[in-house]
Amino acid sequence: VGSKGETAGNQSCVATLEKDGTISLRLRLPNVLDVGKYLNLTGTKFKYGQDVIEEAIRRNKSKNKADHVAITYRFLKKNGKLYVYVTTDLKKPETISIWGSGVIGVDLNVDRLAVTETDRFGNKLKSFNIPCDTRYKTADQSKAIIGEAVKELIAFAVSKKKEIVIENLDFSKKKAQSDAFGKRYNRMLSSFAYKYTKDNLKARAFDAGITVRE
Repeated sequence: VGSKGETAGNQSCVATLEKDGTISLRLRLPNVLDVGKYLNLTGTKFKYGQDVIEEAIRRNKSKNKADHVAITYRFLKKNGKLYVYVTTDLKKPETISIWGSGVIGVDLNVDRLAVTETDRFGNKLKSFNIPCDTRYKTADQSKAIIGEAVKELIAFAVSKKKEIVIENLDFSKKKAQSDAFGKRYNRMLSSFAYKYTKDNLKARAFDAGITVRE
């Protein structure tokens, strides 16, 4: 378990960034093992969140202690392999979307993101669709399609410096009334696509400094 008051955010495991882009971990060993004070694990690369972990390591090198963050490590041995899980705090990026300058409204559909930009009075400036058809696709294919669509949407929001507004759907009520919405809407309700799109959109918007309102 890490602490922001400790060296590199953790006194038992210290991470170092290497020139080749990998991360080295130095583990402090219990004296009872009698095999040395430290165990060094080199060549570590994280499939997810590598950039976040690198940023946390850099922050802990800052002379300003307010920048420091705790980094917690969990080691799991499974099928002859050692897996490392890292938990740390994200630094909230500076918000670039300007409140009151208009918004970018987004309607999440089964096959597209319907986008409309408004001015500060609510008048429509521009409308367009971003293809996002996940019907009959595998989970991995759907994630890739959604990821590209959301990336395009966020780029547009960044260029306009406007907040994104999405519909706040109560799926429990929608499902109870599913017959009234037809098969097309039911496909969206029964798939993970809507939730994944919404979560992905919020995560990417957070990174870009764009506020998302429901």
